[in-house]
Amino acid sequence: MSDIQTIHRKDDRGAQITERVVTVTDAKGDEFEHVFRAVDGGHEYQGDGDPPESAVEAIEAFEEGSDE
Repeated sequence: MSDIQTIHRKDDRGAQITERVVTVTDAKGDEFEHVFRAVDGGHEYQGDGDPPESAVEAIEAFEEGSDE
């Protein structure tokens, strides 16, 4: 199960940055947040290494259902 929150902020030059925080719940009920930055043509993972497949699936489903 996952939830996605959108956060808009400005960088030090005043340009808007859009991030998606994907909260993934594992089988034990523990929640983990994974941050993706919206970029042209999709999203870029902001964490270390590779994101878990469940977070990737959630962000892909979000992209398919979004007009942004």
